[in-house]
Amino acid sequence: LMGMLASSMAQLLGREVAEHELAHRATHDELTGLYNRAGLLDALCGTLASTQHGSHVAVVMMDVDRFKVVNDSLGPAVGDALLRSIGERLRTIVRPGDVIARLGGDEFAVVLVNGPDEPDAESVSDRLRDEMSDPFRFAGRSHMLTVSCGIAVAVDDRITPEELLRRAGAAMFRAKEQGRSRQTTFD
Repeated sequence: LMGMLASSMAQLLGREVAEHELAHRATHDELTGLYNRAGLLDALCGTLASTQHGSHVAVVMMDVDRFKVVNDSLGPAVGDALLRSIGERLRTIVRPGDVIARLGGDEFAVVLVNGPDEPDAESVSDRLRDEMSDPFRFAGRSHMLTVSCGIAVAVDDRITPEELLRRAGAAMFRAKEQGRSRQTTFD
């Protein structure tokens, strides 16, 4: 009887671990361990719903300029190492409570919840761009890159997470069109 009980407990625990791992994979990027688009949308939905009066939610979407050149010239293994390094650096830059995601390819997003006395999204975006311009060291070499950022701020509580991301993406593509290594705020 004890053996059957232990076996049943082990199966139950194994199933629970597998379900947790599956749920994690559904919301996180495999390469960087950051949220993926689905995880970001879930987090953004909760953030928008719980924002207090006097606070605002902003999304800074960041794209690595000329990442395709890195991937094509140095190979996908170096490109993947660079993406992991970007994820690690983002973790050290953002504040506790901010949400970071890799949306795919070389696009990342940071969700900011700012109170009235905190730095605005443009200041945070400036800091992100500055930090990303510091050389990345791996594979025995130094790698320089720039990023373009798009900013969207939820100005009222009726905006959906999808619309806020769409606006940040549109602003980011506008920044790239204007010459890269810059930021644009959705207007």
